[in-house]
Amino acid sequence: MLVEVTKAETSKVNLSTAQKTFKRLCVKIKNLQEQLKASEKTLDQALDYYHETLSPALKQAGKLDAECIKKIYNFYHKSAHSFSKHELQALKKTLCNQLTDYFDAVPVDDFDEELCEISKVLKGADPRQEYEDSMSAGLEDLQEYLKSQGADVDFSNINGGDGMEEIMRKIQETVIDSLQSNSEAEPAAKPKSKQQTIKEQKAEELANMQKKGLTGIYRELAKIIHPDLEQDITLKKEKEEVMKQASVAYENNDLHTLLMLQIDWINKADSIDGITTSDETLKVYNSILKTQVDEVQRAIEVETYNSKYFVLAAYTHKGKNPITQMKSKLKVIHTIMEDCKNKLTLLLKPNAISELKKALQQIYLYNI
Repeated sequence: MLVEVTKAETSKVNLSTAQKTFKRLCVKIKNLQEQLKASEKTLDQALDYYHETLSPALKQAGKLDAECIKKIYNFYHKSAHSFSKHELQALKKTLCNQLTDYFDAVPVDDFDEELCEISKVLKGADPRQEYEDSMSAGLEDLQEYLKSQGADVDFSNINGGDGMEEIMRKIQETVIDSLQSNSEAEPAAKPKSKQQTIKEQKAEELANMQKKGLTGIYRELAKIIHPDLEQDITLKKEKEEVMKQASVAYENNDLHTLLMLQIDWINKADSIDGITTSDETLKVYNSILKTQVDEVQRAIEVETYNSKYFVLAAYTHKGKNPITQMKSKLKVIHTIMEDCKNKLTLLLKPNAISELKKALQQIYLYNI
């Protein structure tokens, strides 16, 4: 049952269609798996950069921005008599805009308590409640959209007041559970055409062949790579590890993994031109490999949507390296932080009100 491999010698073997397909699928799966691993490595490195470098900078920028807003509000609240009516209107509008920008940029868990109170005074709104209402409305829209696409999801277990990362994790779990339930549900009985009946019979025959092949693949694989038959210490340890994986796969009826272990062993022989397994058996293998290709491709496509990488969502578009995009973002943050520091320095000067009035005059003239 095992796919036997011999080294290509003096002449090139003419491969059958099934052998060519097997060889092509082996290469494709290997390339896709390498692509998936490379993508995971890139995303994990980006995640480390975000938490170690970008996130601390974002929090520091948020704190500086909050301090600027508080200082300006202090003038608005305690020194209102120093400003004209138009200046106070411009000052309030400026504060409201700054508050909106602040709460849009900062995670809900990091909202500054004093700014939340200021927002209630100036805008008559609680930022946390606005966030929760906005998230709840968004969840309702998403639920309706997914239902229209055939996914019967229920987001009632998700609290709109949770942090965005927690919400995304729950959404992902709920959608996955729904898709699994839908796939396991019995389809409604419908009259079958002759073509459908034949197709189902072939699928059943293929499934039976795969099931029978499980024991055969495992036994032949165990016979070839059994560590007790190996004298080389290094190879013995390697075969012991492969046997452990093969045994677990066999116990779990995991034909895919067994076949992958078999393919990996084939690849170690440097050439698969000497395949001697029958075409009928290879056709069964090829059907499994095609499914494996689809699974790995789907894993690559949805990888960036994993809730683990949610914080990278803004940096994984346009096919660019996320770390490169975050470094560009970091430059912008540093510029903003310098601007905030300059504002704070100005607001602490004795002539701060005079400088603020000049800035408000420009805003007033701009809006006329």
